Amino acid sequence: MDGQSHSPRTPTTEGRRGSVSLMRNGELRCGICGSSRLSPVAQLRTVEGQNDRLRLKFPRPRAFTLRPTFNVDAARACLDCGAVLPFLGEDALNDLNESADGLTGYDA
Repeated sequence: MDGQSHSPRTPTTEGRRGSVSLMRNGELRCGICGSSRLSPVAQLRTVEGQNDRLRLKFPRPRAFTLRPTFNVDAARACLDCGAVLPFLGEDALNDLNESADGLTGYDA
């Protein structure tokens, strides 16, 4: 590998598709340009404040219920094309997997 550690917060393509892909040789690559030159994992926050996070939001499953929402905690940046590759933290990913069967998209 290229010296990048793969912690539990590092995305892979096991069972899902994302903008960061794990190739057969175990090397992370940018989903936009295919480069293997990615930054280390960094926190992803808005300029408004430390507690302002990007959120993955789905439509309400039924009237009078909350929208399923998952915080996007971290990201890598491609050092070649500049794409920012956000991903969920471990807790949000676990919550998403538990809720996945009941979620619908906006295009459904």
